[in-house]
Amino acid sequence: MKKPPLPIAGVVAVLVLVGVGVAVLLIPDPPPSVLPQEVLDRAGASQRVFRKLEAEPITNAENVFEILRRGEIQKPASISKQNIDGALRVAAQFLALRAAGDPEPFITWKKERGLRLHAGYLQDEKVRRRYTAYDKMRDLKAVSDPEDIFRAIFQDEMARYDSRARPTQLVSEPKGVLIQTFSTTEPVGSLPSVAGTPLAMHWIGNVTRCSQRHWAPPTPLEHIIARDGHAAGAAVSVICVGADGYRFPLHLALFHDPQTNLWWIEAACIANATKPMPAMNF
Repeated sequence: MKKPPLPIAGVVAVLVLVGVGVAVLLIPDPPPSVLPQEVLDRAGASQRVFRKLEAEPITNAENVFEILRRGEIQKPASISKQNIDGALRVAAQFLALRAAGDPEPFITWKKERGLRLHAGYLQDEKVRRRYTAYDKMRDLKAVSDPEDIFRAIFQDEMARYDSRARPTQLVSEPKGVLIQTFSTTEPVGSLPSVAGTPLAMHWIGNVTRCSQRHWAPPTPLEHIIARDGHAAGAAVSVICVGADGYRFPLHLALFHDPQTNLWWIEAACIANATKPMPAMNF
């Protein structure tokens, strides 16, 4: 599994290599006018494939978990099935809370799990200006409560482009779920190796945008690697149906802390979407 670095919000475009050397454009909010026709054509072909797949509504975390469990585990590492279920439950809760579209239960979930907003969260003036300009949100300069800043970001993402990034359904066929486990000794991106999987490059295409992590886990990935020499991880990929009906692959990268037996989301990337897409900052 290739592990490209995660772009921060505001990066214009970065080329990375995934799978077997396929170039992918990492871009924050791609208007179709700036994308090569070849990229648009490939994404259009993927949309035709995605629309043929059965999808089920997201009702709660439990029904999302049952959908995720239908996926076959690819490239299994030394992680038990019980531990994989732990990763799937975290991914399921993330998706169910995004589907609800309300920042309050999402923030409560983060805090109950022991995550905290990064120290000095968005206090740097350059960072605050970037979010105000890039995300076209209300002026954040007068906002002092870090949670209020995150609420504004979350609400902006939920509303923009007819709520395209609010997943309301998931493709429920087994080939619409991709689960890969791995061991890593370095910070991990969230693009899986797709060669030989049923949907192959439809999972990634040639354009991907990755989201910003705002909530820090109690024990960051780099600390686990420093402590244990490596970290076990899982890439969980699903095809979401946005509130506007647009279908897009979402890739979540999670890592496991063996001391607490807890899973944490390290990265979230939306792939193969040529329509403008807000992020899924988390």
